[in-house]
Amino acid sequence: MTSRCDSKLLLHIIVVGFHHKKGCQVEFSYPPLVPDTGECSGEVPLEWKHLPTLALPDGAHNYSKDTIYFHLKDKKDSSNTTVYGVSCYRQIDAKDIVNKTDDITRGTVQKSVCVLTTMPCFGAVAAKLELVTHAWFEQKDFTQLDLLKDAFNSLSLSLSSLSSESQATMGLQLHEVVKLYKYKILVLFKLIMLERKTIFFMTPVSDLCNVILSLLSLFPGLLELGLVESVQPTKTPILTPTTPLKKETFDEEPFVEVSHSELKQLNISSDTSVESSFALSEPADLASSALPTADSSLPAALNRPTSKELGSLEAGDVGKAQVESIKNHAYLAAGGVDCSALELDSADALYQIDLEDQENYIWSSSRSRTLALTDGENQDLSLTEPLVQAERKSLTIDISQAKKKVEVVPILSPTSITIDKAGLPLAIFTKGSVCHPYLSLSYYDILEDINIRSFVIGASNVLFKQKKQNIDVLVEDEPAGIVIMDKELQKQLQLTTEDLRFSHFISNRVEETAATGEFLEATEWEGGDEWIRAQFKDYLQSLMASVLAEDNNLLEAFNIHFVNAWKSTHNYKVWRNTVQQLEDVIPGHPYQGGVTLNDVKLQLARSERGRKINAAVDLAGKTVGEALTSAKSFVSSWWSNKSPTDTQPPTEDGGT
Repeated sequence: MTSRCDSKLLLHIIVVGFHHKKGCQVEFSYPPLVPDTGECSGEVPLEWKHLPTLALPDGAHNYSKDTIYFHLKDKKDSSNTTVYGVSCYRQIDAKDIVNKTDDITRGTVQKSVCVLTTMPCFGAVAAKLELVTHAWFEQKDFTQLDLLKDAFNSLSLSLSSLSSESQATMGLQLHEVVKLYKYKILVLFKLIMLERKTIFFMTPVSDLCNVILSLLSLFPGLLELGLVESVQPTKTPILTPTTPLKKETFDEEPFVEVSHSELKQLNISSDTSVESSFALSEPADLASSALPTADSSLPAALNRPTSKELGSLEAGDVGKAQVESIKNHAYLAAGGVDCSALELDSADALYQIDLEDQENYIWSSSRSRTLALTDGENQDLSLTEPLVQAERKSLTIDISQAKKKVEVVPILSPTSITIDKAGLPLAIFTKGSVCHPYLSLSYYDILEDINIRSFVIGASNVLFKQKKQNIDVLVEDEPAGIVIMDKELQKQLQLTTEDLRFSHFISNRVEETAATGEFLEATEWEGGDEWIRAQFKDYLQSLMASVLAEDNNLLEAFNIHFVNAWKSTHNYKVWRNTVQQLEDVIPGHPYQGGVTLNDVKLQLARSERGRKINAAVDLAGKTVGEALTSAKSFVSSWWSNKSPTDTQPPTEDGGT
C-alpha cells in the first residue's frame, strides 16, 4: 500500500486533563473537535463522548507516564471506518508548574496529549508524540499551546510520507509477548481466529495495548488493513429487555450470527459444523401497514401465547415455549431476537419483549434471500426467492436439526477490507466483531450488547473481570492467567503434539536470543519480531492449504475440533469465498512427524497430570539421591575407622 497523501491522515491533536470535580475532560483540540467552536471550548462530538476516558485511562494516577492506543468510530454517519487514537499520559507535581490556573487544586496534575489518525501507525505516531509531550511538560506552563499546533503540522507531513504496511508494526515488542506467554502464544493466536468474547486485563495500559496489537500482527495484513471495520456502527440498535427497537432504516445489509452463549442455551454443540449466519431482506416498497403485528398480521404458526396463557404454564414449559418461539422466528434474527429473555422469570416480561420485537421489526432493503440447509453430507436444499408475507410459514428453521451437519450459507455484503488472492487478511473484525486495544469503564455496557457477536477488548479496570458470564476467555499478564470459561472452547484450543513442537521451538529461540542480548543489537533475524511473524504466517497458510485439501488426516495435526470451530466463523466464510490461490504452500502441519521422547516430555510439561508426575519423579530422585549419599558416607566412614591389622592380608603360615 502506498502512502495516502491525498487523504487527511491526521485529524486532531488533543489535550485531556483531569478536573477534580468534572473528571476527565478535553481542554484543548486543534483543529476543534466540533466545527465552529473554539480550540479550548472543551466540546466533544456525541460519537466521541467517552474520548477523554480513553486518553486518560483508569488508574493512570498510579503511573508517572503511560502510552495508550484506542479505536473510535468515524464521526461521519455514512462511514463505519475506524479512527485510531494514540495518547501519551504524563503526571507532574503541581508545585513545579510555573503558571498555575484556578482548576489546579491537587498536589499532582495529570494530562494526556492525544492524536487521532486514519492510519494504524500506532508505534510511529507514539514515538513522535512522546517527544512532543515531554517537551510540552518541560515548559511547565500548560497555557502555552503553540508547541502543540506546530507538532500537529509536523506530524501531518511525517504521516503523509509513511505507508501503513511498513509502519504498522513499528514500536511493538512481539518478542516480549512471546516471552510472557511462551508456548501459549499459539493458544491466543487460535483464539482470535475463533471470534470469541475475550478480555485482556493488565496494567500499565502500554503493556496491555502491546500484547493485543502484537497478537494481531501475527496475522498477515490484519493490523495494516483489517481493522477498518473493527468498531461497532452507531446505527445498529442496542437491544435490551427494557428498551424497544427504534424504527430506523439501515443502509447496510444486516448480518446476524448466533452467538455461542445462545448455542449453549439451546444445547447445540459447537463441534458440529454449524454456520449460523443469516442475511434477510424485504422488498423496499413493502408498505409499513403490511409489517407483522401482534394481533392479526402474523400467521397462526408464529403467534405468541397471551400473558394469561404464559402465566398458567409451569416454569419449564415457559422455557420450552420460548425455545419453540426462537425456532419459528430464526429468520427474525436480523431484527434482533433477544435470547437472553430465556433467563427472565416473569411471563409478562417474556410476552412484552416478544411483542416489542414484532411491533418494531424492520425490513431492511430490497434483496433476495438465499437459505441453504444441508442435512447429512450430500443432501442440499436451497431456496432463493424474495421474502414475502404469505410465504413465512415455510421458512421456519428447525433448531433440533442443528446437532446434525446443518449449514446455513450467508449472503455476505461487501466489506471495505482489501483482500489479496490468498484471502488475507482474515475478516475477523467485521459484522459485529469488534476490537478495542483499550476501553475505559465508560464502555462497561459493551459486554452485554447483543449486537456484538464477539470482541477482543483490553481493560485495566477490575470490574471488567467480574462479568465472567458475558465473556468466553479472560487473559492476564502471565501464562497461567489464560482462563477459558467454556469446556468446548478448551477442547478446541487444545494444542496437538505438532502444535507444541511449533510453539516451543519459537519460545525457546526467542528466549535464547534474549539471553544473548541479540535483541539489543537488532542484527539477528532468527528470534526477532519479523522472524516470529514469518513463522506464524507459514503456520496459518499451512492450515489454509490443509483445509482446501479436505484431508482429515492433515487437519488432525491442527486439532480437528479447532478446525471445525473455525469453519463456523464469519472470517472463515469470507476467506473461503475470496481465496483464489495459495502460492508455494504445502498442505500439512509444518511440524508434522512421528512422536518422539521429546514430544512426550512436552506433553507432560504442559498438563496438570504431567506436572504431578514430574514432581513425583523429582521427589523420588531427590530421595534416592539422598539415600545413596548417606550410604556412601556410611561406607566411607566405616572403611576409614577399620584398624590397619583388620585390613592387612594373612601370611602363608597363618601368622600375622
